[in-house]
Parts: sequence; C-alpha cells; structure tokens
Amino acid sequence: MVDSTTEDAVASPLLVVENLKKYYNQPFSLFRKHNPIKAVDGISFDLHAGKALGLVGESGCGKSTAGRAVLKLDSITSGKVFFKGNEITHLQGDALRELRKDMQIVFQDPYSSLNGRMRVKDILAEPFKIHGLHPGREYQEVKRLLEMVGLLESSFDKMPHEFSGGQRQRIVIARAIALRPQFIVCDEPVSALDVSVQSQIVNLFSQLQKELDLSYLFISHGLSVVRHICDRVGVMYLGKLVELGDKKSIFSNPLHPYTQALINAIPTPNPRIQRTREKITLEGDLPSPMNPPSGCHFHTRCPYAQERCKVEEPQWREIEPAHWVSCHFAPLT
Repeated sequence: MVDSTTEDAVASPLLVVENLKKYYNQPFSLFRKHNPIKAVDGISFDLHAGKALGLVGESGCGKSTAGRAVLKLDSITSGKVFFKGNEITHLQGDALRELRKDMQIVFQDPYSSLNGRMRVKDILAEPFKIHGLHPGREYQEVKRLLEMVGLLESSFDKMPHEFSGGQRQRIVIARAIALRPQFIVCDEPVSALDVSVQSQIVNLFSQLQKELDLSYLFISHGLSVVRHICDRVGVMYLGKLVELGDKKSIFSNPLHPYTQALINAIPTPNPRIQRTREKITLEGDLPSPMNPPSGCHFHTRCPYAQERCKVEEPQWREIEPAHWVSCHFAPLT
C-alpha cells in the first residue's frame, strides 16, 4: 500500500505496520471461560515522511490501542512494526530509549498527561535531561519551545493548573516536539477541548508539520478534523481496518457502508442541504470485541448485509489505486 503521489511511491515509507494484533486476556475464572478482547485484530498500513494518516472510528474500535502499540507503549500480541526500514517490534532497553527521540505521542487529556507538581520549565526541560541534550542550555531551549507553540515566556514558571485546556495542550505538544521527532501519534488531541479552541490546535499541528517535517498518525472520531489535517484516512471497526485511502477518495467516494455512515453523520452548514440529504442510520450497538460477530464484523449493523456476510470474512481488496476496502460487495451500487 503506497501513497497516491509519485514522490511517495518512489520513497520508502517511514512507518510500516504489518498485521498488527493486540489482544487483552480477561481475568481467569473457575466458573466462566473468557475470550480475549481483540482490541486490534490484524491491521496493516504505512506512512511516508512528512505525511499524516488519520485513524477514525467509533469509541472502542481500537484506534488508540493501535497508536500505543505502534509506539510500544503497549506490548504487541503479534505482527510487525518497521520504522525507517528497521523492525522495532521487539526493541527493549537502551535501543527502545534511543527510539523515543524519533517517536512521540500527544495524549487526549492534557491535564492528566502533565505532572501537576512540576513547573512548565521543568516539564519541558525533562526530555533534554533524560537524553543528555543541550546540557546547561535546557531552559533556553524551553523558551524557544514555548514560542514555537504560541505561549508567552511568562508561562515559564507557572504550574499546569494555571492554564486553560488549550494552553495545556500546547505545553504537551511542546514536550512532544522537544527532541525533534520524525513521527508523532496524536491520540484524539482536540476532543477534550472547547470547539472554539480545537481549530487553533489543529492549525498548530499543521504549522509544526510544515516547519519540522513531522509525520502524524492522527487518531480521532471527528472526521472534520481528520479531513483538515490528514493526507490519508483509515477507517477502523471492531479492531479491523475496513477502508483505507487518500483523503479525497475517502470523502468523495466512500466504498464501505460504515465509512458512508460516518461521513453522512458530518453536519452540513447549509440547512437546506442538511434537510434533504439522504440519512444513513446504523442499527444496533457496537458488538463486543470479546465476542465479535462471525464473518464480516459489520454485518449486524450493515443495511446491505446478505447471508454471505454472516459466514465469510471479506478480503482486503484494492478497488481503485491506493484505495483499499474490506467488503464483499464494494463498490456498492
């Protein structure tokens, strides 16, 4: 799977994920046998340098688990992860610590991801001290980081509780870019913020991507945000990728019924169009990842499901160049 541009097709991907699985075992019980929770169930994708790939889907689909597993914040049940051509699946100790310079994460809740007992200057200087960078000049670097993310120098000596949610997220972003990484996982980084602040933070991500040549795995349930910042979009459902393609193809020609439903749910600012557009409603609740449906996992909620969908898992197919989907009947007519 390669990006649609000629440049990306020639260059090797920065990140390659092959058949990644992450299962969680349930507590042992003498009276009941528990199946493992299949949080991520065999997904594959790649990401080129300087690009952004969005992972979208309902809460519980496994997108955040996938991001943590790629960074080795969670152990992997099976599969392989390659970064800059080198397999990092089993890295440990000093080798993993060295990798942290190039791979960082921005968490969803900026308040809980900051140490409330440390001042901003110490929070942002900590990466330099851990990795032995800029000895004696850590705090000068901190001031430069604050400027890059749009915070005043007066933030230097303040505590996290003295900032708004958007300002705290800017501090988290500053910490993530401190070591000049090449790749950042953005785990729903704007969902905990006010709507008025979300666009500012998204614009900051775009600005930093251009200035520092960053690559993002941008995890979100907000398709509007993903549409703004990402080059490619992967749609996850119950631990699996059901569709993957460039942004234009996904939004203009969604092939999977689940993708169609997600895009249909995006509000349209024109009331007349909103009233007349065809509504796609998903029936039922999201099934449990501990006991997913047989065949196509989506068949219990799909308006186009047939008997084949209940017993046969659809193959991962390239319907059009760089546009992949897992559906027996795609493209739907």
